[in-house]
Amino acid sequence: MKDTRKTELLAANLTGVSLGIQWRGERPLRREGVLMNSSRIVSAVTGIAAVVFLFAGCSSGGAGRETVRPMGDAVPVGALIYTVLDVEWKNDLSSGVAAKLPQNRFAIVRLSINNAGSQEVSVPLLNLEDAGGKSYPELTELEGFADWLGLLRVLNPGESQQGQIVFDVAPGEYRLRVSSSGDPEKNETALVGIPVSIPRASELPAPAPPAARQ
Repeated sequence: MKDTRKTELLAANLTGVSLGIQWRGERPLRREGVLMNSSRIVSAVTGIAAVVFLFAGCSSGGAGRETVRPMGDAVPVGALIYTVLDVEWKNDLSSGVAAKLPQNRFAIVRLSINNAGSQEVSVPLLNLEDAGGKSYPELTELEGFADWLGLLRVLNPGESQQGQIVFDVAPGEYRLRVSSSGDPEKNETALVGIPVSIPRASELPAPAPPAARQ
């Protein structure tokens, strides 16, 4: 922000110099034996000011942050509309998955996806991002887990699907990056905030016995 402000002030000063020279008219100036026409100076200084303004605009535009939408919002990306309904943090998956334990903590995200387009769309796998921009892919080996969206997610025009996806991450604040497709050249994305909500110890299920963890 400070660099952008300094750049804008420099541009303003250069523009002032240009206007001041132009006010003095076309009077020729001599310096060290070289005849200099003030109109040429005006053109040069004006050109420099224009470049500085352009640089300032690029700098300020690049500093903007991507908008993070809240849970519950309908978020359109391409033909798909995502709505993140809730998130649940657990230390195991007991619903149809035999003793699956996380390295960190399971973040179970429930969401709905609607195909608002006129063509069939394959819904890509999604990622969580932390505050530093590091990406964490969703888990793909969850056969038997209740309401799992699965790996093959094909939606016909006007069709909707609701279910859950799971991430193995340390508890914290994340953003879910939703995508329009798996094609990098045509892909559109958006961010949805995923808050941390850790259940109390009394609400956590009892750890599985050692024999069941194998």
